[in-house]
Amino acid sequence: MLPTRRPAPLDSDEWLYEPAYGGVRVIVDVTPGAGPGHVRIRAAGGRDVTATHLAVVEALATLTRRLKAPVRLDGELVGDALVAFDVLADGPLDVRPLPLVARRARLERILTNVVSPALRLSETSPGDGRALYRRAAERGVTAILAKRADSPYHGGRSGDWRVIAVTRRRRPAAAPRARRSNASWARATHDGALPRDPERRRIVEALVEIEARGGHGALDLGEGRVLDVTHLARVFWPAVGVTKGELMRYYTRVAPWLLPAVADRPLVMQRFPQGVGRPAFFQQHAPPAAPPWVRVETLPSDRVVPSRLVGGPLPTLLYMAQIGVIAQDPWFSRVASPDTPDHAVLDLDPMPGVRFGRVVDVARWIGEALERLGAPSVIKTSGATGLHVYVPLAPGTSYTSARLFCQLVATLVSARHPDVATSERAVDRRGRRVYVDFLQNSRGKTLATVYSARASAWAGVSTPLAWDEVTPALDARDFTLRTIDARLARMGDLWARLRAARRFDLETVAPGLLDARRLKSSA
Repeated sequence: MLPTRRPAPLDSDEWLYEPAYGGVRVIVDVTPGAGPGHVRIRAAGGRDVTATHLAVVEALATLTRRLKAPVRLDGELVGDALVAFDVLADGPLDVRPLPLVARRARLERILTNVVSPALRLSETSPGDGRALYRRAAERGVTAILAKRADSPYHGGRSGDWRVIAVTRRRRPAAAPRARRSNASWARATHDGALPRDPERRRIVEALVEIEARGGHGALDLGEGRVLDVTHLARVFWPAVGVTKGELMRYYTRVAPWLLPAVADRPLVMQRFPQGVGRPAFFQQHAPPAAPPWVRVETLPSDRVVPSRLVGGPLPTLLYMAQIGVIAQDPWFSRVASPDTPDHAVLDLDPMPGVRFGRVVDVARWIGEALERLGAPSVIKTSGATGLHVYVPLAPGTSYTSARLFCQLVATLVSARHPDVATSERAVDRRGRRVYVDFLQNSRGKTLATVYSARASAWAGVSTPLAWDEVTPALDARDFTLRTIDARLARMGDLWARLRAARRFDLETVAPGLLDARRLKSSA
């Protein structure tokens, strides 16, 4: 499928916008298995160029080992990298008749945790290409692409993909950069105000000093606890220049507000040893080399994972950041009561091509539905593109009951607003809607906790909101590692409302309806 040079709007919900990479267009076939021969790269006319792009083949090796069925990708070779922007076949299924947003969702799933410098996912901006256009103009790029969100994949040229010419802008000449000493660099950090607490202030200052000296050193955490830290100067978020050291300083500053949300809860880790956009992996079990002062627990009913990290103290939080864990993902229940969650959660996840404003709409409808049911609720950003709505639960509530209650709310909202919201499990059937996920309410499932950093390109933070902030003006990208300190100073800890809220008894919705024992067979 090739684009045409025809006018297209720069601001429309009907379109997705992408950079024009200017590379060599290729089709890539990837089949399951280890060893050579599982990747084939073909350029125009079917010419096989696999042998001349071994870096891409090596990057795709991770995918070949993970796949259960073949996939066919569409993309461009840009330098020594493959930029993938579409998928044509997923296993035995020809996905070309599917709308672009559904194919994009499949592509993101296929490439989860396998992207690398030689294998990238194309940037996409749903509904609004103006920022992409401005950036292209500033960089002297001559075009961007507009793709109709509901378009199937056609052979040849199609008006569903269009080239938008970019008018160049002259960039002012950059002033010469003075060479900084380590001391001046430390003074120029992007950190918020130093903590008032002397111990946390000392740790922040020590982290700044270690990063300025090259990023490797011993961090004194007090009480005889020493953490060997490495690569603090490594840029973890390339798009915004946030380093690993800055992540650790951020967590030290917000610890008083974050740690209560993870205290006594098992944690699931997603580790990014080299930062965002590089290979990552999930880990359930506690690392064997965890220091003795990091809390590790074995749950009596846990037959799969022998031991888990448990949240609580600052040293555990910093140890996890040191081993590349960006987000804090706790269970909804605690170690002492693993089968009874403290809260139920509705996770609002926009499908590709859906603006954040639609997520805001669905969140408000959910808030109204919960209010009608008499359920207290608090809301936060996910730190990426979604929103999370929490309902505090009465002690002893089961996961089954929490899940059924959230399913009820999700179904009510989706039925009332079927063009915007869906609780459909099958990705291909969700369309360009906001997925209201109630299935997170299960033992062992997690979401990024409040004040957790996220692996979003802009270094987002999962941030609590007041309900009156949930308006069309809300922009999730406003909440980052570099903006939360000022917000906390201005608004305080809005998440304290969850801890102080009335615990909701689900029996008040419909007595007996949500009794987990009676509904166990239907869960």
